[in-house]
Amino acid sequence: MEQYRPMRRPSHMRITLSAPGFRKDLQLLDVSETGMKLACTEPLPADVPVEVSTPRIARSGHVRWAERGAIGLTLTEPLSAAEQAELAGMTWGY
Repeated sequence: MEQYRPMRRPSHMRITLSAPGFRKDLQLLDVSETGMKLACTEPLPADVPVEVSTPRIARSGHVRWAERGAIGLTLTEPLSAAEQAELAGMTWGY
């Protein structure tokens, strides 16, 4: 059975990632309805709770994976299509 995977939109936006003992502005590499991939040279352990934010959007979630200078996050609340577009730098049509 094939598992559903939300569409990922590439991004170059800066986003603030906060975790226990960690707070940095990082480059967002891609975004989907339920997660994000961020460039991060300091690997965070899986399942660490995180907060991600921009001036207009904030979500909580946890680290799903960390490898090769990137981390994947699962969000606790989905992003709307308009929020995904904003994070991907696609303001037209939304």
